[in-house]
Amino acid sequence: MKIADTKTFTEAKGTRIKNFTVSLGLNQKDIILVGSLANFNWSSYSDFDVHLVFDFSEVNEDKELVKKYLDAQKKIWAFRHEIMVAGFEVELYSQDSDETNISGGVFSLLKNKWLKKPIHEEFEPDEELIKKKSQVIMDQIDEVEHDFEKQYSYQELADKCNRILKKVKENRQKGLDKEGEFSIENLVFKLLRRNGYIARLMDLKSKYTTNNSNKHGKSKISRYRRFN
Repeated sequence: MKIADTKTFTEAKGTRIKNFTVSLGLNQKDIILVGSLANFNWSSYSDFDVHLVFDFSEVNEDKELVKKYLDAQKKIWAFRHEIMVAGFEVELYSQDSDETNISGGVFSLLKNKWLKKPIHEEFEPDEELIKKKSQVIMDQIDEVEHDFEKQYSYQELADKCNRILKKVKENRQKGLDKEGEFSIENLVFKLLRRNGYIARLMDLKSKYTTNNSNKHGKSKISRYRRFN
């Protein structure tokens, strides 16, 4: 299988990604493409993993706080913009300049050159296993959404969303640590993200958390009025 060509990379660079980085008002170090589409073994489960590289210490000494801020801004921006390049979805990530990428290939979209050239490896994804594991998680998300109609407690539903999301992320990280970007766990995550289930889970979590807060807020107001 051939690696995605330079023309496709250039097209990715020409999207609205640059507008997002400019809107942050930060000193951008680079925009890099990593993951399977920066490698030979991309598949129908692939997407463009584009990392926006900043020196977090230039923003604040608390790098974890900077990471959370950038992730929050990215989520807002991603909600308003959907970028597709050559039929693949573009996913943005913020990265500190001193982070090391485990990806087999790293391509700089700003410098238009390879920072780390990929090495060809034979790989054939186990599609049946990927679909089977993904279906288990999709069923869990469907169930949580269905439980809302049964008027379960918002807090209980929010907790369920958190548990599912935590498990998916932890499994993905374990897969990346053990087998890299072609691990079953990472490909399951990419399939869930590609078919919209990760976004649905995030939306459900936000909805249940908000409704739970509003419910308790109204209760406090009612109690206050009774005693005044």
